[in-house]
Parts: sequence; structure tokens; C-alpha cells
Amino acid sequence: MKRLIPILLALAVLASFAEPALAGRSSLDRCLSSLAGSVFHLYDKMGRCIRACEDMKREGELDGLVTCSYPSTHGPTQTCLLRAAQRLTGAKSQARKVCEDDEIAAFFGGSGTCFGENARTDDLLGCLQDEVVSDLTEKASQIYEPRPADPICGDGRITDFEQCDPNASPTGCAPAQICHPSSCSCTFRGCSNGIIERGEDCDQTVPSGCRFGEFCGAICECVGGSPSRAFLQEPSESLLE
Repeated sequence: MKRLIPILLALAVLASFAEPALAGRSSLDRCLSSLAGSVFHLYDKMGRCIRACEDMKREGELDGLVTCSYPSTHGPTQTCLLRAAQRLTGAKSQARKVCEDDEIAAFFGGSGTCFGENARTDDLLGCLQDEVVSDLTEKASQIYEPRPADPICGDGRITDFEQCDPNASPTGCAPAQICHPSSCSCTFRGCSNGIIERGEDCDQTVPSGCRFGEFCGAICECVGGSPSRAFLQEPSESLLE
């Protein structure tokens, strides 16, 4: 539904705030209201078709290999889906009766709603139907064939595209290295690696760890004054020992 929400909201908003002068001259307000209502109805009806099919699969009335989403391999479900689509794109479409091609071209031609497929009634209705079908199919796939969650740096698991994870044990880095908590990549230990480690006041990261008016110096200590002074700071003798 995520991809379809902007289209549904756009249609609903446009239907509510169509300019009165235009509406009176071309019935554009009725066109927009009809489009919004038809898309909502299509989404609801096709969802009910698929839900009924999946219920029959769970209850053992249909083979578990039956595909409920469009195009369904279950005849009655496919008929249900096609009849739902006809309410938007078929000859009996209410939106088709209400809207004129010039209204669609004037209002949607330059918009992001089905961009490039919105200059005529047939094109826009077909595009909206495809969006509904695609969205429902994607949601059904996520429910019945769930995909693993995208890897998150710091979740304690070393997944694809990660060299390491700071909360994994072991982290995946060599003993002389440390795992960067933002990028999950191995880096050197010590000052200027972008990580505020034990014994450091700050580092070259955001936030740096210093108070307002202070800057992180070359030995990862907060110093006052200009940034140039901070970076030109000489290491203390204790650090050189």
C-alpha cells in the first residue's frame, strides 16, 4: 500500500479542493471524486477476493499451491478480481462515465500521478489499476513468503555487505582493529578513526564530543579557540612515550 498511498491521497485531496470555477465549468470536481472513489473501491474489492481465496487455502478447501493474487490460478478468484477491475477500467466504469479526456489531460497531464500515462482517461485508469494489482501482489508476497529484514548495523549479526558488527562476538575484525558502529567496517584503533574510544575526549565525527566553542584536536582532546589551532596541536610527551 505504501506506493499507492500518495496516489490515493492526491486523488482525495484534489477531489476535495478542486477549484470551484473549474468545477462548475467542466464538472472536474465530480471527475476527481469519481476517480478517488473508484480506486479505493478497487483496492477494497480485490483485497476481499484475495482474502477469501487465502481463507479457503488455510481451511484446506483449496490446494496450498493455488495462487490467489492476480492472475489467480483459482477460477472463481480470478473472475472476482477481473470483475473488480471492470468497475474501474471497464465499459461500466463510473469514472469513465464522469470524466472527459480533456479534464484528465488538463488536471493530471503534468502531475506525478501515473506520470506519462495520465493524458487520457483510458491511460490513467489502466495505470491506477496496475498500481493496485502490483501493490496487492507485493503485500501478499510479503505475508506468505516473508523476506528477511534489511541488515542493520549494530544488530549483533554480521550480514551481507558488513565486514563486522560492533555488538557481535567476535566482532569480525582483527585484534588490532575496531568495528565502526555506523558503517560496520573494520578500521584502525586510535585517534581520527571516527570513533570516540576509551581515553578520548572526542574524534573526527559528528557530534565530535566537544562542548560548544571547543574543537577536537589532533590527539583527540577538546581544545578551545579556532579549528586551525585544534588541528595544529602537538601531541603531548606522554602520548609519545
